[in-house]
Amino acid sequence: MSINISIYVEILKDNNWELLEEKNSNFDSELLSNFHEYYDPEFYNDLEFLNEQKEYIPFNFYKTFDSQLYNNVENLYRRMEELQHISEPKGVPDNISQQLKPLIKNNTYGHNWLTLNELLNFNWQKKLRRTAKVKQDLAPLFAAGKEFPLEDWPEGEKYYPIAKNFDGATVSWLESYEESPSKKYLEETLENLKNVGNPNHIRILFWFSE
Repeated sequence: MSINISIYVEILKDNNWELLEEKNSNFDSELLSNFHEYYDPEFYNDLEFLNEQKEYIPFNFYKTFDSQLYNNVENLYRRMEELQHISEPKGVPDNISQQLKPLIKNNTYGHNWLTLNELLNFNWQKKLRRTAKVKQDLAPLFAAGKEFPLEDWPEGEKYYPIAKNFDGATVSWLESYEESPSKKYLEETLENLKNVGNPNHIRILFWFSE
């Protein structure tokens, strides 16, 4: 069963938390005006087109959410006991924004939130030992047990979570917390948020669903 993660950003304004939004690059005012001229939105309010034509949309936390991080979301969740937590789960904040409140449903769990300040001050250089399964013929690449053998790793090959039903060799390597979610993601996404405002007035909310 796959695990999905939802991530949103809120900003504190006038003592109230609001969903952080940004300009929608797909927004076309002329196109939307023509649509409303010929179609009654009362009967077409569920069209995907109308959702795409919102002038402002939630801040895209996934802009630099590359395939390495996306493919490991389920793996990361299942091995969280191995990791140093930035924060123990805090649940849904009592003062969650009105925009996000309807999204908290019975099938969601693992609710947590972190301020941008907490993320920026975490020791991302700290090392952790990753464990996974690989094809038997790839196991010798990990003999040193140090960093992931990226230079010698065959293109197109994959490694698999220990929990996955895969008949292969168990290997391990050292990796920094920075490398685990992708250095590019950290540098670009967190830097973008730093430019928005006070790091203590910006928080990232996230939860899981299946």
